[in-house]
Amino acid sequence: MHARTGRTVRDLRRENRTAVLRRLYFDGPMSRLMLGPATGLSSGSVSNVVAELVADGLVEEAGSVDSAGGRPRTLVRITPGSGFMIGVDIGETRVRIELFDLTLTELARTERPLACSGPRTARYDVDLVVDHLREGIAEVLRLADVPAERLLGVG
Repeated sequence: MHARTGRTVRDLRRENRTAVLRRLYFDGPMSRLMLGPATGLSSGSVSNVVAELVADGLVEEAGSVDSAGGRPRTLVRITPGSGFMIGVDIGETRVRIELFDLTLTELARTERPLACSGPRTARYDVDLVVDHLREGIAEVLRLADVPAERLLGVG
């Protein structure tokens, strides 16, 4: 029974973190007070989750906004450099690889040409495309000086 309870608490904690990160990602900087109604979490839960996310380097303070009759409210946002993503586009004539931070700011881009003539099977040879991907991913990481360990995914 105890192990099951522990798993439920971990799942709830993960869901709360995901809810806060999702709102900050899609809605931009928000105050802790705004995050409560946006996520359905209590103010105490929001404070705890935000404190954890700040400690983990995933969220940072982003200025403040005036409040009606009280002290200014601190805004928090996703820390742009807390993780990175790569987007890949395999087109008719080229393979494009782009590196983004978590605010979807493009940090680096490279393209590898595919032959424009000859049989399609030669142009889209799996080994050739995989080599282009492998080299291109290494190149954009190097151009932006991002360690591979900070890469969250490729899509």
